[in-house]
Amino acid sequence: MEARLRGAASRRQEKAHFVLVGDLSDTASEVPDNGNRDDAPGSITMRGVGIEKDAKKLPFEHPFDTPLSSGLRFLVEVIAWVAGPWAVAQQSAWLIVPAILILVGLPSMFSTRGDKRQIIVATPGALRALLEVALHVVAITAAWLVWPTWLAVAVTVVVVAALATGIPRMRWLIRGAPLTID
Repeated sequence: MEARLRGAASRRQEKAHFVLVGDLSDTASEVPDNGNRDDAPGSITMRGVGIEKDAKKLPFEHPFDTPLSSGLRFLVEVIAWVAGPWAVAQQSAWLIVPAILILVGLPSMFSTRGDKRQIIVATPGALRALLEVALHVVAITAAWLVWPTWLAVAVTVVVVAALATGIPRMRWLIRGAPLTID
């Protein structure tokens, strides 16, 4: 790895610039950059099998989550964000803002390491699973309270599908979200 200093202002910060050469697997080797690249310092470029990708742009991959399960889970979150405040607004308009803060804020702030790309407050997997189950319950309950029956049935189907497709991830979270796969 080759460290470079750029100008008087950046002498306090060393920025490593290296290229991973190999087949994008764990056996890729670090090779110092020859300095002829136009990449920004600190970026990691992966080369292999005729392709070149910037490591910062690689998609986040989760061993227990699929695009279908994460998409359905996001849809359930959006339903809870809309239906939950709508349901509490029937009791008092003053409850709308706290409901939104709770329904959006808690799941956004508390995440489990290895589950999300950005972690604000690291929490155990079981707590994350409990937060998500609570969102599912809010989505179903609020939908049945404030929306027409046909829409509440559709919401229930989406929530059940989200729970069914998310079983491997929920098991992983409940087990404590170990970073190694047994």
